[in-house]
Amino acid sequence: MGLKSQLGWLMRGGDRTAAALSVLAADLRALQEKVARIDDELLAQRAAGDIRLMREEIEALRDQVRTAVDDLGDRLGLLTERLNSGS
Repeated sequence: MGLKSQLGWLMRGGDRTAAALSVLAADLRALQEKVARIDDELLAQRAAGDIRLMREEIEALRDQVRTAVDDLGDRLGLLTERLNSGS
């Protein structure tokens, strides 16, 4: 690098470097904000998925309770018939 190039960089290079860094810093901030929005959206989707999963689990439990109650009702009906028939 010659003396003229060095002087040119000293006069304009620092400003150009600062300007380039400023643009890169702004781009980095924009990217960080975009990543934060994506993280928020993923958390919201996960929460919604967890709620859907909980609803599915609750519905499965309801089905199990219905089945158990039906079975118990059938057993009580059979027991009542036995008692009434005297066997």
